[in-house]
Amino acid sequence: MPTHGNVPLAEIVAKRLFEIEPNNPGNYVMLSNIYANAGMWEDVKRVREMMAMTGIKKDVGCSWIQIKHKIHTFVAGGSTNFRRSAEYIKIWNELSNAIKDLGYIPNTSVVLHDVNDDMKATWVCEHSERLAAVAALINTGAGMPIRITKNLRVCGDCHSWMKAVSKVTKRLIVLRDTNRFHHFQNGTCSCKDYW
Repeated sequence: MPTHGNVPLAEIVAKRLFEIEPNNPGNYVMLSNIYANAGMWEDVKRVREMMAMTGIKKDVGCSWIQIKHKIHTFVAGGSTNFRRSAEYIKIWNELSNAIKDLGYIPNTSVVLHDVNDDMKATWVCEHSERLAAVAALINTGAGMPIRITKNLRVCGDCHSWMKAVSKVTKRLIVLRDTNRFHHFQNGTCSCKDYW
């Protein structure tokens, strides 16, 4: 997401990155996200078409947790059977109500697709680290730390969600993303919201 909203500068940087690393999907995704953030949907489409023509695929968001010596993998938007389970629905609803009482509202601006706000809210709630966190809450004892590994950078909304969940559950949540370890405890993060 562009910090300064400078699309022309982003285009210059992206062009150079495409020359240096033509097969790095992150460069294309970065440019696509910058266009999406600016509401330039035709340009988003053009970048995605460039990726399709060259066979470059975006990495799917995945998270992992370990429960009783077994690794469990969660994919963004996936794990449908798990999300439909009575345990998941119960914990998800309890968490949603508790963090809403803290003032948490999903930030749908992190969903960079040209869809309505309801769909954006649904998509952001299906990020892999959230699925992993709920699974850990279901399968670990009260007070036990939750440790999650993620293959991509955590989005801003999931970062806020994890802070709120750590507060209402009174759990330490350690999330390792591609940039750093985040230690969420009592509604704050060790990164001090700079990641």
